[in-house]
Amino acid sequence: MGQTKNLINHVTITKGDFIFDFQEFYTHAGDWLKWRGFGLIESKYVEKVTPNGKDYEIHWRCEKDIDEYSQQQLLIIWKMFSVNDVEASVDNKKIKLQKGSINMDMSAVIEEDIEKKWGKTILFSAFKQFYEKYIFRSSKKRIEEELWGISWEYHAEIKSFLELYKYN
Repeated sequence: MGQTKNLINHVTITKGDFIFDFQEFYTHAGDWLKWRGFGLIESKYVEKVTPNGKDYEIHWRCEKDIDEYSQQQLLIIWKMFSVNDVEASVDNKKIKLQKGSINMDMSAVIEEDIEKKWGKTILFSAFKQFYEKYIFRSSKKRIEEELWGISWEYHAEIKSFLELYKYN
């Protein structure tokens, strides 16, 4: 039996052909998660040069231990396409920014039995079922509601950040 994962929320953000500061965006997106207490593991970072510009694929696994049994996770996949350097005018100054398209895919997940102790034997599996049904149930509901809120806050933060870029 072992670990259990429960999908709490799944959202995407897509924005095409806009001007942004790649480094500032990347840093802000990670810092916001760290500020909320999540550890961030970057499991994949691929930069590919194409005839239309650079394409990026970035995978983040963001984890926050709640207790010895459960963990909140945000699993995020960033895909950016046709990213090229451009010059933009900000306060009558020319600065180098990037222009491209972005897609963020995020899943909010609760993982249980993070220490992988409860599924080793039939007896432990029976204890796990009892624990989840009678003891952990109210805590689980609170943890799920909290993660639901965090995932929508992050979604709103990223959308707002992307809307800030209105350069010529």
